[in-house]
Amino acid sequence: MWRDLERICFDLDLPFRQPEPFPQNGLLAARVALIGLSGSWGEEFCRGVFRAEFGEGRQIDDPTIISDILSQLHIESASVLEAARAETNKAALRTQTEEAKQLGIFGAPTFTTADGELFWGNDRLERAIAWARTGVDLIARNTRAIGRELLRTVMTLLLNAGVPVPNRTRSETFGVANRRIGTRSCVRVYLAGPRRSQGGVWRRVAAITSTRGLLRTYDGLLGSSFSR
Repeated sequence: MWRDLERICFDLDLPFRQPEPFPQNGLLAARVALIGLSGSWGEEFCRGVFRAEFGEGRQIDDPTIISDILSQLHIESASVLEAARAETNKAALRTQTEEAKQLGIFGAPTFTTADGELFWGNDRLERAIAWARTGVDLIARNTRAIGRELLRTVMTLLLNAGVPVPNRTRSETFGVANRRIGTRSCVRVYLAGPRRSQGGVWRRVAAITSTRGLLRTYDGLLGSSFSR
């Protein structure tokens, strides 16, 4: 998990430092965030908490760290911490937590749409937006269409090259995260060549690297596993 986070942060040009210990108690931070979200500084405070824990390796269960984050936002910390510890604020946080449980939320970030669909993870943001706009997972639907078109393209290339067309094909969708193109649903195509007894060998021969339809052919497209 930590190595995965390192790669993601590198791609997004974000600092990362594995927090120690982990997990940490974020109750005080959540209570302060609730105060801030009722004002104008809540979202920036939340970013500051994530930055402190995962970018700087600081312990967010330490009130002095929370005070420091508030000070960086030019917020007087003593009064905010007092308000955060008030029973009314504690009750409000418990209410919001219960609402999140009722929605099925179990991690962050989570996105819910007006019709109750739940999407979890930063790599699901585009699908959540598409669903919220249309009620349809457009990315998945478009990817399937692209997959069919890619299969037809590969078959045409093989036939034009005089290569015997494999009797089995399959395609799969996959996601890529790239700091230039963001997260996209993509397609790989596999063809079954005449190896490994009569079952054939699945071999990846082409891929679409984005939903714009960019086709990449691989060196093995006309290789021996299809020409024998």
